[in-house]
Amino acid sequence: MKKQILISVMLSLTLAACGGGGGGGASSTAPTPPSTAVTPPPVISKVDTTKFTLCQNSTCNTDLVSKFNVDQFFFSAAQIHDETILPMAGNDNYPLWRNAASIQQVRNRYTGQVYVDGVDYTIVAGALQITTASNIPKILNDFIHPAQTTTPYYWSPFVSDGSILHIGGDYQGRQIAVTYTPSLVTFQPLVKGTTSKLKAKLDSGQQVAITYIGDSITVGLDTSSDAGAGPKQPSYPFLASAYLAKKYPNQVYIRNLAVSGTTTADGVTNEATLVGDTFVDAIVINYGTNDAFTKISTAAYQANLTSIVNAAKAKNPDVEIVLLVPFAANPDWKGVSPNSQQFKDFAAVCNTLADTTPNVSVSNMLEVGFDMMQHKAYYDVTANGITHPNDFIHVMYAQVLLKTFLNL
Repeated sequence: MKKQILISVMLSLTLAACGGGGGGGASSTAPTPPSTAVTPPPVISKVDTTKFTLCQNSTCNTDLVSKFNVDQFFFSAAQIHDETILPMAGNDNYPLWRNAASIQQVRNRYTGQVYVDGVDYTIVAGALQITTASNIPKILNDFIHPAQTTTPYYWSPFVSDGSILHIGGDYQGRQIAVTYTPSLVTFQPLVKGTTSKLKAKLDSGQQVAITYIGDSITVGLDTSSDAGAGPKQPSYPFLASAYLAKKYPNQVYIRNLAVSGTTTADGVTNEATLVGDTFVDAIVINYGTNDAFTKISTAAYQANLTSIVNAAKAKNPDVEIVLLVPFAANPDWKGVSPNSQQFKDFAAVCNTLADTTPNVSVSNMLEVGFDMMQHKAYYDVTANGITHPNDFIHVMYAQVLLKTFLNL
């Protein structure tokens, strides 16, 4: 009897809980079902921000984007901004990278002087033509090829015919910058892969950390910022990071660990502090110029670069790595192999690593340079005569890197 009573009571409680057993046959209101929405977990960043700098200080702020036209991508924008040429005595005609349909401005970025269309220059067959009565100063040939040199012979300050080559950070102040509308934009920079994980983190509001390693190009030696002159434009890591910071405020942390004069061998020696000391989302590696100068073998370059990549992945298996193939050195300089062959071989190594290693991408500035040098002289875009790019090329570096970062 007790068992039957207990079963009856439990049945009554169950019916009541299910909304049954209402009195007088009156219908009852069905309960609201519980919400199925799931509150996303809070975003927890692994970044040790004490080892990085939030990209909002004087060397990496969003003002750099508009000031130096970082967002006017040369492979898609309607204008080419501040393309440089080095006016030389005995030459009035200067082809531009792209045939100019119209020229908006010609200026010296160091002095701020703006030259006058029709007075100082005109367009002839898409090229810049300096007029006879122009105020644009031209340099003499002995600036590039002096009779004597103070450069240490270690740097091989000669060109292929044996002439002395001036090596120094005083080329940019003599160059003029041309902003123009090209008649046709056809060139697309070569990139292999993208940093999709980095972009996904940025899109989801997470903080990200990016490390840059490399040589004096990544340091920014002989940029106007390094020279403390003119527009004071920094090197490409800060330009690219400023663009990211403008698009993703308060999310982008960076550090530039590049050291002038270093090679992939130095990168291997310092792996623990360059890529293995802390969590990082992405690493940009730009070695090759000094490797070419020291003429290491392609096999050694590949072994060194592979070691650096493996060290980075040992710290964070999901790290995304961008191998940035550098703009070639002066092809006429005795310090590198003829026809920039070593640069080509190093680019092939980078492509192979990207093809065989997860989360490794390639941003190829070498091909940008080769395309540009079909139309212009190397001295138009150098900062030191041999290896250092000028401000204009640093913007190109940033834009090609951003194409990889954001799959533009």
